[in-house]
Amino acid sequence: MKNTKILYTATSDIHLKTFHLPYLKLLKRQGAEIHLAYEKRDEGSFKAASEEYQLVFKRNPFALKNISTLWKLYRIIKDNKYDIIHCHTPVPAVLTRVASFSSRIFNGTTVIYTAHGYHFFKNAPLKYWMLYFPVEFILSAITDAIVLINKEDYDFTRKHFFNKQTYYLKGIGVDKKKFDRISSDKTRELRLKLSYQPSDFILLYTAEFIPRKNHQFIIQSVPLLASKIANLKIIFAGVGRLFQDMQDLSKELNIERYIDFLGWRNDIERLAQIADIGISSSKQEGLGIGLTELMFCGKPIVATEDRGHREMVENGVNGYLYPQGDKKTFIKCVTELYKNKDLQKKMGMEAYRKSDVFLISNSVEKMKKIYFNNGL
Repeated sequence: MKNTKILYTATSDIHLKTFHLPYLKLLKRQGAEIHLAYEKRDEGSFKAASEEYQLVFKRNPFALKNISTLWKLYRIIKDNKYDIIHCHTPVPAVLTRVASFSSRIFNGTTVIYTAHGYHFFKNAPLKYWMLYFPVEFILSAITDAIVLINKEDYDFTRKHFFNKQTYYLKGIGVDKKKFDRISSDKTRELRLKLSYQPSDFILLYTAEFIPRKNHQFIIQSVPLLASKIANLKIIFAGVGRLFQDMQDLSKELNIERYIDFLGWRNDIERLAQIADIGISSSKQEGLGIGLTELMFCGKPIVATEDRGHREMVENGVNGYLYPQGDKKTFIKCVTELYKNKDLQKKMGMEAYRKSDVFLISNSVEKMKKIYFNNGL
């Protein structure tokens, strides 16, 4: 891969920092020249990159701003003549593949797309299928390789799309050096350091504040949940356009004392280590890296039934899966783990055992093979 020129595109620098640093380091070690294109939302730059382009990617695929971004991407790709283009997240992946069309034909550029969870899936709303499926179907014809992080998306892609190669990656991986179990004494010490009490029953939800993550469901469950768990504490770690709205909702319901809105954090491993259980109310998930991090720390999971969550949670073994929008079952699952410490410990151990398949070393090694299998 020496002297290979590669462009990485994604929605934001936060996405790249959260999920892709190990892969950028891999490419750098192999001697690749790395360029990045993203929307800047955080401070700092990327040591592995020799060039960074700050673009704007609007979530609405029809936003006018995306047209100018498409033109900028086309110029970047035309001027740099990349050997590989690896795109992530829906809108950047669409714009990047369209912009790279001529480069793929005339320069032999290899285009790879990692789909972190299609917006169309079994039992998804019809409008999702009407909007997202045709786009992915058409663009698969100008994509050399598609990497999927759950089995449902992988099987669907192999059956229905036109891309040359399809790969199944067990998530983007978790670094066990950061996320691991700690003793009860260290947990107590860390809780006090982070201003939590040893007696608190802590639920952790790490997710961006967007409609798909459905924080509203958790917040609206708190009044009844708190009536059953007096020492309840819910931690939300993440940022997003609904952040203030969700804070306002918690004030409206007079439950602020039960919820901590921590915003963006670079110490998620410490929060995972002090949590009792990991939770998710996501309406759809490709895999759910936040929950796998909790599993590495030996925490049971309570999450919505979803193709991504089913990759991680065996219902009744290392956690619970509850039907979408079912507050009664969600509360029942959480309170059962609260009341039964032996069950909580047992499920936590099962979560820890299952977590090894999501090691970052496994994912990086698989991506290394994917790059080389594409003749790089």
